[in-house]
Amino acid sequence: MFYYFRIFNAILNYFLMFWKKNRFDLNVGDSVKIIDGVKFLDLNIDISDWQGRIIEIGKRSIELELDSLTLENFNKVLFDHYKEEDDYPHIITVPKKDIELSEPRDTLQEVESAQDKIIDKLDKGSGEIPYRLLIRKWLRHFLRSENFQELSNTDKDNTEFIVEVFADYMHDYEGKIPKKWTLNSIKEVCLNWVPNKISAKKELFESFGKVLIVFFLFLEERKYLKTKVFQELIVEIQGEIIENSEKPSNWGMAKSFMMKAMGSGVDLNDKDEMDNFLMGEQLRSLSEFNRVTGGLDSKNVDKKQFKGIWKNSKVTVKYTDGRIIEEVKFKDVEDDLLRGMCELIKK
Repeated sequence: MFYYFRIFNAILNYFLMFWKKNRFDLNVGDSVKIIDGVKFLDLNIDISDWQGRIIEIGKRSIELELDSLTLENFNKVLFDHYKEEDDYPHIITVPKKDIELSEPRDTLQEVESAQDKIIDKLDKGSGEIPYRLLIRKWLRHFLRSENFQELSNTDKDNTEFIVEVFADYMHDYEGKIPKKWTLNSIKEVCLNWVPNKISAKKELFESFGKVLIVFFLFLEERKYLKTKVFQELIVEIQGEIIENSEKPSNWGMAKSFMMKAMGSGVDLNDKDEMDNFLMGEQLRSLSEFNRVTGGLDSKNVDKKQFKGIWKNSKVTVKYTDGRIIEEVKFKDVEDDLLRGMCELIKK
């Protein structure tokens, strides 16, 4: 028995030694290279000379930010592939089994510069609005900065959404591109448009001010934009952003509906759940209307008021629950008008 135990122990030690030899710990920031024989499957191109730094670690794969030498050596075939896919090549997902540790070949500043060159080239002629390309570049730089690393994990998760929504609202509602941002327009976006239009949990609005403060600080330090007064403003009003987001009286119709759905446990990203919730709300609204009015039908409504209105004419109506729908086609609300569920207030 002892003899067999020694044999088993020797075999076990051999496999443990082999496992330890081939195993290595991975950490965010490590420089790694793709091992020999690995190919870019879509194009059947050998990519064993690709190298970069780990930015995220999963169970079986890692997110790899390619280094400057890899990006600068992209050939036309690779460039055209990413152009056709409408995708950026600077970050790729790689199975752990396909990488090994290596020494870095460049600096983080060189990586950023190489990213800018290839992404600017890919964006050229895309038709994208210029301010959005600028915001994406700033955001890309911000996500690689020490400033970003100072944020909590929750704030980091919300960063891209917050920065992009803020920039879009500044442009769409205040008519301001980044170089024209002002204190008044920022205050209007943060205290009016953002809390009254975005349907999200409280934690997003708790992140909003914190993310903008650090983002503005980053822009100031990089000399991309003078933001010192913007930082001071957000410090002052970040509590109001949260407070205003929780005032249903200020919400638009779309946010009111979405927040009600969210409060009912509906997954806002699930189309079937949202459709079912909408149908239920319509039935409840109709049931309530019939309860209050006794179920009005077309014979209770004076049809003369609709004379001269074409089916596709745009009208404004007010429903019995107080909702006002503007610039809607007459044919889309005709049944509701005839049943007395709403009234015509502008034609």
